[in-house]
Amino acid sequence: MSIFSLARRRLLRRMLVGGVALPVSMLLGRYADAVGSGAGPTLIFRLDDAEAGEKEEVVAALIEVFRRRHLVLDVGVVPQGGGQDSFAMPLLRDYLRHGVINISVHGLRHFFGEFRLGRQGADVAEETAQQLARVRRDMGDYYGQAPIAFTVPYDRYDRAGYDAIRSAGFRILSGQWRSELHPSLRPVDYDGHSDANGLVRLPVIRDVTVWQGGKGWGAVVPVDKLLQSVRRSLSGLDVAVLGVHPEAFVQPQSSTPDQAKLERLDAILGLLTANLTVTTFAGWYATHAPA
Repeated sequence: MSIFSLARRRLLRRMLVGGVALPVSMLLGRYADAVGSGAGPTLIFRLDDAEAGEKEEVVAALIEVFRRRHLVLDVGVVPQGGGQDSFAMPLLRDYLRHGVINISVHGLRHFFGEFRLGRQGADVAEETAQQLARVRRDMGDYYGQAPIAFTVPYDRYDRAGYDAIRSAGFRILSGQWRSELHPSLRPVDYDGHSDANGLVRLPVIRDVTVWQGGKGWGAVVPVDKLLQSVRRSLSGLDVAVLGVHPEAFVQPQSSTPDQAKLERLDAILGLLTANLTVTTFAGWYATHAPA
C-alpha cells in the first residue's frame, strides 16, 4: 500500500509536465494552495561531517549563512572520528541553545561501508549497536537532548546496519535518494513494511554543491536544478532533504572558508526557501511523529 497521497503525486506530475520552469515562489505557492497546507512543503538542509577539530571554522561559517536568513540547519556530527570521542563541540552547543541548529549523528567513526555490518560479522554488528547507544546517550548529556536522527556516511547500509541504528534508539534514518529503496514518512522495517519499532526514512535528494568524483566538490548548484530535485522529492514525500558538506566550502589548499561560495549559497537560499517551511529532522519529527 502506498504511503503517498495520490492527489499530491498527480499535482506534482502536472507541475513537472514538459519540464516547465515556473518561478520558485509561483510553483511552490501553487503546490501549497493545492494541497491545503498553509505552511507549504517542508525542506531540511542536512550538513554532514561536523567533527571536533575538523573544519570547525567552515562549519561555523555555514551555520552563520543560515542563521542570518533565520533558517535552521540540521548538523550531522561524527561522534568517534579517529576512534575517539569527537562529538563535543562548544560552538554547536551554543548554536543549539539559541535554536539555530539541531544535532543528528553522522555515522560512528565515518568510513566507507561502515554500516554494511552484515559483511563484518555478528560481533561487530552487536558492538556497533552498543557503541551507537552509548554515543547517543553521551551526546544527549552534552547537548541537552539525545539526537533522534541518524545520517548515513557514504549512504549505504544493510539489514544489520539498519537494525543497529534502530536498536540504538534513533527514530529517523537519512541516506541518499538513489540508494534508499524505501523512503517513508512512517516507521518501517528494513524491507519497507510498516513497523512501529522501525525507522522513518528521509533521504537526501541531492547536495547543494556538485560532486565531481575524484576531483571533490565543485560549484554551488544553480537554484533551478535544486528546485527540480526538491520537486522530485515532494512528488513522493511531503519533505525534501538537501545535503551540505563543509569540505565543499573550503578555500583551495587551505582550511579557511571560501567566502565567494558562501555568498553564492546565501543568494540561492534566498530564492530556494520562498514558500517553504525549513526545519530539521528533530523539528520535522516533533510535528509529524506517528501517534
